[in-house]
Amino acid sequence: MRLDPPVALGGHAVAVLCDCEAEGWPMGHGARFHARKIPVAVLIRTGEVLQAFGLNGEPLDLDALEDFFPGLRAALTPGPDEDRP
Repeated sequence: MRLDPPVALGGHAVAVLCDCEAEGWPMGHGARFHARKIPVAVLIRTGEVLQAFGLNGEPLDLDALEDFFPGLRAALTPGPDEDRP
């Protein structure tokens, strides 16, 4: 899993959690690569409130998402010197 960097939109910070994979194999004098990136959830932080939504717009359980991406809440919590939307 990979959390894309948050983007500030008005008073919100929006980030996308993606399932990513990249592989490479030697092939003669070169290499062959395969990569994929599939969005899993959209996370929206407004002030101290963090919400997660599936791609269909349904709310998701943040605790369940943290099982797949430990530290998810901390990654989207601004530090003391950062702007808070």
